Amino acid sequence: MSARGESAIEGLDPRRIQVVCWSILLVAFTIFVALAIGGPWAGWRWAHLATRRANAEVRVTAGGLDRCLGSDCLPSLREDESWQAPESATLELAGGGNAAAFLRFVDGSTAQIERFGRLRLTRLRRPLFPFGIRRPTIALTLEPVSAGTALLRAGARFYDGPPDRAPDYHIDTPHGRVSLAPETHVQLRLDDDVLRVAVAMGQASVTANAETNDAPPAPSAATRMVVVRRGERTVVRRGAWPSAATDRPENVLPDSDFDRPPVEDEGWVASPVVADTAAPPQLTHVLTPGGRTAMRFAREGSNKSPADLVLARDFEAFDLTDATWLSVAATVRIDRQSLPGGGDRAEEFPLIVTLVVGDAAGNEQRWFTGFYSLAPDPSGSEFAGARVIEGRDVQVTPREWTAFDSGNLLDAANRRGFAGWSAAPVRLKRLEIKASGHDFEAWVDQIEVLWK
Repeated sequence: MSARGESAIEGLDPRRIQVVCWSILLVAFTIFVALAIGGPWAGWRWAHLATRRANAEVRVTAGGLDRCLGSDCLPSLREDESWQAPESATLELAGGGNAAAFLRFVDGSTAQIERFGRLRLTRLRRPLFPFGIRRPTIALTLEPVSAGTALLRAGARFYDGPPDRAPDYHIDTPHGRVSLAPETHVQLRLDDDVLRVAVAMGQASVTANAETNDAPPAPSAATRMVVVRRGERTVVRRGAWPSAATDRPENVLPDSDFDRPPVEDEGWVASPVVADTAAPPQLTHVLTPGGRTAMRFAREGSNKSPADLVLARDFEAFDLTDATWLSVAATVRIDRQSLPGGGDRAEEFPLIVTLVVGDAAGNEQRWFTGFYSLAPDPSGSEFAGARVIEGRDVQVTPREWTAFDSGNLLDAANRRGFAGWSAAPVRLKRLEIKASGHDFEAWVDQIEVLWK
């Protein structure tokens, strides 16, 4: 060693050398402990939290199915063909509304998409090891397409483990998220402006989409999230919170109480079918002395000439394919009628409610009930041919409000129902409220078209 090096070492403070040595030893020991303890802990933690991607088994049960992975689309699947669909795959039915595909996930949960719609397998994950603590995840995104209604039936499998380990099974839509508890069966019906959720078994949580549904709720309205249990349903409309869960059929006529006059922008059209310029029928929106807002159909000075007035509401072909209930409820009143019953053809009533539906072949069919206060008198000297149809038409007490309920029109035992029609309805197309005859005065305070 050179004299200069020896001189430098001799010049160091021995205590300083000792501090440096101990510091090096302490750092080395810390690193050793970190590797000896932290490494296994990190490995243990990773093993408990690690997940792996899972596939979904997809089988086309009707029609065809288009499939894409990102921007790359694969050949379409045809009926009875299957595919192991990975996470991020997008499935779109192809078959003009008659297509369907069944999905089974790795935990045994299922989904079935029908009609029109696009389903994205947003996230499919399961724990990498059996002892993992991460919840299995099935995250789907259901989107409508321009053709029509998307229908998704989802079923979460039975689970009896710790509640915090239960699978996370949820479906996102443009209007909100539906989360399924274990052993839950739910049906989602998605259109451009509304999501309808019905639970057949178990329970589901329905949460409004915070990005699109940002209107503050009224004090009596449902909160952003509602729990829907067996036999119940909820509706999430664009820009609104979920409706309160209920087992009552849904009223698909949102402006049914006539709080304000019906307007064409909302689908209402009023027109005289047969106009008499001398005594045209009048339709007015009235606040009654009793505080009701009602539509008044009136005509006088007819000189025994017929005229009709129709207030109609178009439903834009509301899908009834899977409906189990369809009914009409109304509150009506008849103050005057000069022509007894429904006239010679039993079609000239002071008030008639008609539903127009379509069958699978595209044919229109009509159901209607006539309301009257003046019964026919076959022995009378005038209008002796006036008549009504028993079981269809309804006599009400003059100048008194009467509540009417058709009962389930899809029930074959209901005499007012569709049992005698040539084909079952698959589309709800239009509601018509009509006044017909000579002189009359009739009122409608509220009318509902109920569906489930």
